[in-house]
Amino acid sequence: ANASSSTGLSLQVMEGREGEASAHACAAGGCREMKVAAWRLDDVLGRHRRPEAEASLTGCWRPPKAPIHLLKLNVMGFELEALRGAERLLKDGQVCSALLEELPLRSSQAVPRIAAIVHLLRDSGMRPEIFI
Repeated sequence: ANASSSTGLSLQVMEGREGEASAHACAAGGCREMKVAAWRLDDVLGRHRRPEAEASLTGCWRPPKAPIHLLKLNVMGFELEALRGAERLLKDGQVCSALLEELPLRSSQAVPRIAAIVHLLRDSGMRPEIFI
């Protein structure tokens, strides 16, 4: 998807907790599905736009190729997918550092997912440090 057309994402919202949502199925039941728009980080942060055009996506504006000093991700187990959506920013060297917490909700996939994250970051010229 590009920045002008979003991709849909289905989230699960637990009744009585409308301020919280998850892309994972509700184990306890009592949830409803909500569709939201989603954009790749490459598309939102990596393009030069005039300030008035940018407001419809993020409400802020960045000049082209301005460095992103810290990319912080907290996407509850979807860090790999979010980083894949920022591959162009990473490979172009626009991201100086990244801080993320991989929350492997699928424990059998924890090691391969962390290895894929480390590989993606190394391929982008970054030096990942892992704390467990």
